[in-house]
Amino acid sequence: MRAAPKHICQQLGYPAESELLYIQRQGYIQELPILVEHCWWCPDVLPGLEKGDVHIPDLMYAMVVEKYKVPVVRAEETLTADIADKQTAQILGIPEKSPVVVLVRHTYSRNNKMIEYRKTVGRADKFSYKAEIR
Repeated sequence: MRAAPKHICQQLGYPAESELLYIQRQGYIQELPILVEHCWWCPDVLPGLEKGDVHIPDLMYAMVVEKYKVPVVRAEETLTADIADKQTAQILGIPEKSPVVVLVRHTYSRNNKMIEYRKTVGRADKFSYKAEIR
């Protein structure tokens, strides 16, 4: 649990600086770090997940549905470009101010309730985007 930034609290329907469930994950290609995810969850959605001994699988939404019985109905994503701050650059092993791709996701459950705010920052030199539009 960690005090979340005001804008994230507001989007998730909590008072400013509320303690929310925070999960930071890293993604790799072989042993090369390519992305860092900052996930903020409504704490009542995933009770007990804040304990350090809980394993969080790669397919987190499957765990949310199977273990917590919370359906993930939809998500909205916004893709932008930015430059790496000092902390992100260290995690990704790139120079500070290197170009990065930023994906912000809002994840929703039943009744249009937002349950997750996720910000994924990835190395621009390892970025690929594919979409199918029908």
